[in-house]
Amino acid sequence: MLNCRISAEYGARCPTEGQTTLDAPISYVTLFADFFNEGNFRLPLTIFMADLLEYYKIHISLLSPLGMVRAHHFEYCFQSQWLEPTIEHFRRFYQLQAQLGFYSFYALKGVAVVCRLEVRSVFQHILKEMLALPISQEWYEELQAFPLVVVSNKGFIVLCMMMRWKAGSKLKPVCRENGSVVQLWRMFAPDNEVKITTKPFDDGEEGWYETIIRNFRMPEGSVLEALLPAGLSMCVIYFSTLSCAGVPFLRVES
Repeated sequence: MLNCRISAEYGARCPTEGQTTLDAPISYVTLFADFFNEGNFRLPLTIFMADLLEYYKIHISLLSPLGMVRAHHFEYCFQSQWLEPTIEHFRRFYQLQAQLGFYSFYALKGVAVVCRLEVRSVFQHILKEMLALPISQEWYEELQAFPLVVVSNKGFIVLCMMMRWKAGSKLKPVCRENGSVVQLWRMFAPDNEVKITTKPFDDGEEGWYETIIRNFRMPEGSVLEALLPAGLSMCVIYFSTLSCAGVPFLRVES
């Protein structure tokens, strides 16, 4: 949890010993510490993760750690093979399910900052996914399966899943193995000896910061400055660090 490089601007609050999710302060919701430790969760949300929560109308506090693990596993598998992780593709592989008061996903057939977080009842009927596997498409034929792993911060950056790169930098991250630049998916191979290093980008090539930022929802200043209509609230990504109960807090300001 301490290695997630959480920015101070998020106003992290650490629950005291003995506190549980029911003890969250007013205007706060809770997040599992396992989101960060095992689920490869980082802030701000990627476009895919925000789209996923919005499509299923799931508040992030109702997503189980296992659900987070599977969602990000799908995302980094696609990102590492230069495939766009979309909700339609996700639905071809996973089915939403509700268990023990939380939402998760189970495999069907193997395998930014602004996000409208909605609350739905876990007793609400869940539609069964009927999308067929795209077996005739070239990208599917070449798709490789990888094991669940905990991705490093450098891994997130090279996958464009973490906004930790200096704007204006003349360098870009690459995967090297035995001295040669290799494809991103190699860092998930069981026999990999990949090290993530940097190299200068070519003339005319887009900077890596500009590449990363396209993968996140970044609200314009006018959006943040506008007054909200009465009765509405905006989710501001504030949360706490590790709780002794394994559940950090997320703050919602109106």
